[in-house]
Amino acid sequence: MIALEKLAWQGVADYQPGYERGFPRTLSGVRQIESFPVILNSVFQIERGDQLRQFSLRTSVQLSESDLQNSQALYFPWIGEAWEVYWNGQLLQNELYLNEQGTQLKARRIFRRMVVPIRPDALRIGPNDLFIHFAGYQAPGPLENNTNSGLVFKDGYFAGSLDRLLALQSRTFNLVLLTSFLFFGIYHIFIYFKRYQDRYNLFFGLFSIGMALDLFTGLAYAHTVFFDTSWVNRLKYASQASLVSFYMLFLHHYFHSSAKLRFSQKLIIAHTTVMALGFLLLPFRYSESWLIIFQLGLLPVLIVIFLQMLRLLLERRKDSLLLFGSTLAMALGVVYDIMDDMFLKTGMHIAPYMSLSFQFSLVLFIANRFLRVQSESEQLNIELARQKEAFHRFVPTEFLEHLGRNSPGEILPGDSNFYEMSVLFCDMRSFTRISEDMSPSDTFAFLNGYLRRLVPIIQQYRGFVDKYVGDAILALFSERDRKSPDGLNPAESAVQAAIAMCRLSTGPDWKQMTNNVGPLFGIGINTGPLVMGTVGSSKRLDTTVIGDTVNIASRLEHLSALYHSRI
Repeated sequence: MIALEKLAWQGVADYQPGYERGFPRTLSGVRQIESFPVILNSVFQIERGDQLRQFSLRTSVQLSESDLQNSQALYFPWIGEAWEVYWNGQLLQNELYLNEQGTQLKARRIFRRMVVPIRPDALRIGPNDLFIHFAGYQAPGPLENNTNSGLVFKDGYFAGSLDRLLALQSRTFNLVLLTSFLFFGIYHIFIYFKRYQDRYNLFFGLFSIGMALDLFTGLAYAHTVFFDTSWVNRLKYASQASLVSFYMLFLHHYFHSSAKLRFSQKLIIAHTTVMALGFLLLPFRYSESWLIIFQLGLLPVLIVIFLQMLRLLLERRKDSLLLFGSTLAMALGVVYDIMDDMFLKTGMHIAPYMSLSFQFSLVLFIANRFLRVQSESEQLNIELARQKEAFHRFVPTEFLEHLGRNSPGEILPGDSNFYEMSVLFCDMRSFTRISEDMSPSDTFAFLNGYLRRLVPIIQQYRGFVDKYVGDAILALFSERDRKSPDGLNPAESAVQAAIAMCRLSTGPDWKQMTNNVGPLFGIGINTGPLVMGTVGSSKRLDTTVIGDTVNIASRLEHLSALYHSRI
């Protein structure tokens, strides 16, 4: 390939029909182009204003016989604002659209990575004349010289094989990078809509889509989407400005989701938002000046972000070290790109490549955070299961079912229902006398051994313990969702449970536990209507059953002692 920037170029700040076949010998103002980049307003020292100016550039390209055996083309990494290319006097491509007066552009035709094929009949062995006719506006202000007009990169302009230049244009890696950013962006926005409280997913997704848009505007295909390609530049610059806001918001919501934005953060977000809107709304002739203002303002913004990351490191926040390293890499890439855009003019932007490591770092620690949250969620579920199990030790599941509640959290003070039930009271006799000679630990061990033997019998006959009152048991038997497979109704189940409890009290295990004291308990059973519900306040609740049915069952139990009857 032939590097066009290394050839001898001539130019003039004018265009007349016929220049494409060579400059007249009498033409004044012809300049030798010493080096690239060729920013036309700078090379020809055009005064500032708002007028459209036309320029002509030409050079000679030497081709050999072997060159003509392959299809040839020209490659322009950047060419604008409007132009047409001639090869040996033949028009190759026209991207110059003027109004009828020839004083204004109908559309700007700025292209990145432009390949212009050369017709075979225009090629010849030896010197070939390359001529470019430009049209571009004067610089509107002192900050820049309209760097959209001309051949604005330092190198990368070629004449050579069409296939090789198309391969150079393709930028497959950039396309892969764009796809990855777009995928991550959509993915994290989807996660946000599934989990609104994690707002950092939204801003990370928007940041990724902004990076994808920035990469898209650097592809050759992007310039075929818009007739007025100034919109490609507008979208590129606006996406770059918005990236700062999205990153700041991501950083804030990831590490300080419950805190308010700091004043410095609000100021940066407001500044970059105004910049992004300016790129979209201001007349395009001011876009490069606006870009310089944005780039100069970006340097202190990067310092603020660096200090914020340093503070996170000192606070020993999780993931802060990984984020700091990836952010620093991307910030260095941004600084290099600004320097290249202002001074180096190579057109090689490394920030998107540095941002790939940043992107994967973000994905990595968001994945780590997700795994931590999942692990914490599993631990929380285990703890909740333990608490639920502990709760059911105090409030039986059957009580919840009778109240029509599915979980303890649904219970409210005053919840109640009316039922027909059988109530069983079982009270230990002479417990005070028995426990006088026991230590407190022995007393509780004895009491728990007593209850541990009786409660399974109640459950065996489809009853449930409502509460323990000291050494007494209050059990309930209901027909609700508890149909007896042996055909017993609640009253019969309560009686059978009482009989089984009495049989147990005559066994050797019971006598060993009580030191041959005897049965130790009496039982009262009554069947009838009652109200079961909750009493207390929102901070302290208890379950209970009330009604004459309960009172009579209690009195019957007392009568068992009077008549020396066990049931």
